[in-house]
Formats: sequence, structure tokens, C-alpha cells
Amino acid sequence: MIGAGSPAAHLVHGMGTDMAAPSWPAITAEEAATVVAQFPAAGPLERVHWHSPRPFSAAALIETGQGMFLLKRHHRRMRTPDQLGAEHRFIAHLRPHIAVPEIMRLAASDSGALARGDWTYELHRKAPGVDLYRDRPSWTPFLSLAQARAAGVALARLHRASQGFDAP
Repeated sequence: MIGAGSPAAHLVHGMGTDMAAPSWPAITAEEAATVVAQFPAAGPLERVHWHSPRPFSAAALIETGQGMFLLKRHHRRMRTPDQLGAEHRFIAHLRPHIAVPEIMRLAASDSGALARGDWTYELHRKAPGVDLYRDRPSWTPFLSLAQARAAGVALARLHRASQGFDAP
């Protein structure tokens, strides 16, 4: 497996404009391979392509024999499998109405969230398209009026698609 650089050298967005050491360690290729093996439809890990620069999470874009996926790792104090299960049910509700990434399921259950030590993992099939903001700080404003307008349209579609979902 070829990695996306040394996780030890991985930096994330700081609270200003400088890059900083991450709050959570980067996902290693070994860790990714162990976790992805629990999601049989994903196939075995071939490569870690990219680590997210978000400061309070850990995510990696990975490749398997079945395509590209986003592997997310949360500390269990931030997100538990049950909490992610609620989010995954909401995503399933949205699926017939708007495009949402597929959530991969564990071999041992219908769950899309894996608890392992202090961490909770989820695996999503990579969404189509180009993420213009993937390496920008979360608080980056829209780059153009057209992008702001498109985001507003997408938010309206999300609002409409969420109608009828009664869970908190």
C-alpha cells in the first residue's frame, strides 16, 4: 500500500492562516486497511491518497479495488456509532430526493459505523464531482457569487428533501 505522505508530517488548518499540528492523529495506511476490511463491499485498501486538513477530525480519501472512498474517524466523545446511525438514517431518507454519497455497511451488521478503541469510523463512497473547498479552511467564504447562489439552491433542495424525516 502506498500512502499519501507521512502521517507524522500531516498538518491541518490552524485557527488563523497558518497550518498547525492536528488535534487527532492522521489515519495511517495500516489503520485504514484494518478498518476497511470490516466493510466487505469496499474491497481491500490499495492506497491512501489524501488526508483532510480539517482541524478537529481525521479523514482520508482512500482507494480500494471497488473505487474511491472517504474514511472518517471521530473520537467516541464526539460521535458514537449510535449518533452516526442517526445521521446515516437521515442520509438514507435524503437518497431518493437528492444525490448523497453511499454509506458502506459493516460485515457483521447493517450499521455504517464501527467502534474501535477510542474511535468511531464511517466509510462513504466518494461523491462525484470536484470539491473546490476540500483544502480550504472551513470558514473560507464562497469564491464567487455564482458559487454562493449554487450553495443556496443546494440548501433549499436539502431542506425540501428532509421533509418527512421526523427524528431529532
